[in-house]
Amino acid sequence: MNLTDTLEPLVTLDAARLAEDGDTVIFTYTDAFGRERSGLVYRRGDTLKAWHNMCPHWATTLEDEDGQLWDESGCYIQCAQHGALFDPDDGACIFGPPEGARLEPLVARPSDDGAEVLVLRAALTLSF
Repeated sequence: MNLTDTLEPLVTLDAARLAEDGDTVIFTYTDAFGRERSGLVYRRGDTLKAWHNMCPHWATTLEDEDGQLWDESGCYIQCAQHGALFDPDDGACIFGPPEGARLEPLVARPSDDGAEVLVLRAALTLSF
């Protein structure tokens, strides 16, 4: 059993919204302190990836006013406020401030029947 198997999802999404490569969903949820937060989840091939939708530099959501999250090439997540680029596989900022910082991860996984995508908090990592 995995720790994420015992957690309540932050949000449950219809899997049909994430059926094709490149499909992206931006969603809101309530964090553990009762605050409204934004998250994003997308499909890359057979993999679902999810992040808190917040630029670690300006503490603002990443998408523009039209909901666009990806740069012109479609390869990187781009902060609409100041143009920073983030690697969609590991969340690392690869261009612009805060270069070297990372997006905060969430966990996305299909439900047992595959009809939904469950988004959960990521496990904590301790560094010493």
